[in-house]
Amino acid sequence: MRLEHLNLVKSMKLKEIKCKNCGGELQFLSNEKMLKCGFCGSKFLLDDIKDVEIKNPDAIIAFKSDQSGIKESLITWLKQHKFIPDDIEKISITDFSGVYIPLYFFKVKYSVDWTATSIFYEDETFESYEQVYKDGGMRSVPVTKTRQVKRNTPANGRLNLNYDYIELASNNLDDESVFCKNVFNKYKNNTTKFSDSAIAQHILEPFTVLPEDCHKSIEKALENYIKSDISRTVPGDSFKGLNWSVDELDFKEKRYYIPVWIINYEYNNEKYKCLLDGVDLKLAAGSKPDDPEKIKQEEEEAEKKKRDEEEKNADILQEYKDMRKYANMSYLILTIYLIAFYITELLFYNRYAHHMISLKVFLLSFVIGIIGFIIFFKITKAVRNKILNDSEKFLIDKGSIIPPKKRPKSLLIIFKIIFIISICYYSYLMFSIEKAKCIKFPKNVIEWVKQKVKSLH
Repeated sequence: MRLEHLNLVKSMKLKEIKCKNCGGELQFLSNEKMLKCGFCGSKFLLDDIKDVEIKNPDAIIAFKSDQSGIKESLITWLKQHKFIPDDIEKISITDFSGVYIPLYFFKVKYSVDWTATSIFYEDETFESYEQVYKDGGMRSVPVTKTRQVKRNTPANGRLNLNYDYIELASNNLDDESVFCKNVFNKYKNNTTKFSDSAIAQHILEPFTVLPEDCHKSIEKALENYIKSDISRTVPGDSFKGLNWSVDELDFKEKRYYIPVWIINYEYNNEKYKCLLDGVDLKLAAGSKPDDPEKIKQEEEEAEKKKRDEEEKNADILQEYKDMRKYANMSYLILTIYLIAFYITELLFYNRYAHHMISLKVFLLSFVIGIIGFIIFFKITKAVRNKILNDSEKFLIDKGSIIPPKKRPKSLLIIFKIIFIISICYYSYLMFSIEKAKCIKFPKNVIEWVKQKVKSLH
């Protein structure tokens, strides 16, 4: 790692003091006996002042705004926020100071060798079968489908990249580092040389953070940037097993001062602090008052919106349930049919068992009952599926977040089993009666069927 310090041979003599109230370190050119802290606004006598010699920064972004536009710019920034009180113009600025805030600008160059496994996703067609409702029932039909397959390929490369990193060298504005970086990025092309005239009317905060203290944070951020840069370079749709090694790493450091107005103000006897950029007062950050009534109104509106959404979903769910209950009527209809089938066949069986009707008549009623159940079952199932499909489409059309319920199939299977058991039971009874009538049953029936078949040929 190589660290270059550019243009740091010149120096300037300043006075330095530490604020007794907030502990902020201040540097200045003034020979006055009393000083106001640029961070907290407190005033104190310069009884323990000391002379220091500082190395000139590479450049500064000079103040180009004055105090006349501070309040207007502050109010403009405050009004951009949602919960600001309507009478925010009543704020009272208790103190403001123009302070030059120090920061480092690092230019990082690096060369990286990397290896990874590239993953390519390719479409592949294949033949399959799907169950679809067709001609009154479920049918398996051939379909051509597409699926994604992964193809892994080794990849490697070398990157030569540049990376800019900004680090705040202030201990007093750590919470506002983003604001300070934004100020630098916006005005970095408008820098000027460090001179007595540029800083005469303002306070400087010393470089309390050393460049070496920034290296760890730079390297941590650099690791994320390297991974991001490599990710854009690796071929394929994605990758895995990424490894890299930094072959060359070069840091170049520059030091800058940025202009910041530090403003202390009050609203309803509450104290707040705000920062404005010292160039055109367009960038701002800091604390601000909130209107409790606006916050309460926002919470009530959010709660009302939540209740309305819940009521809407409840109505949709109820309508969905109402639609599905008609599908459940199919179970009741099938139950009625099974009971009717059982009673009808029982009546025919009693008449058949007492020799009041022939076997042919009983078989005819038996076959008609079976065919009727099959037709009735398929029609009922088709109507049920239509109702369920319509109810699910209803949820989709309404944009509901309620997931469709599963379609129960167990009851339909139970109905089939009960019907098959009924068929087997009546077949067994019929077999028993015919066996009692004729010892040769069912051989005589089989022989009779064979003779009929031969006669047809």
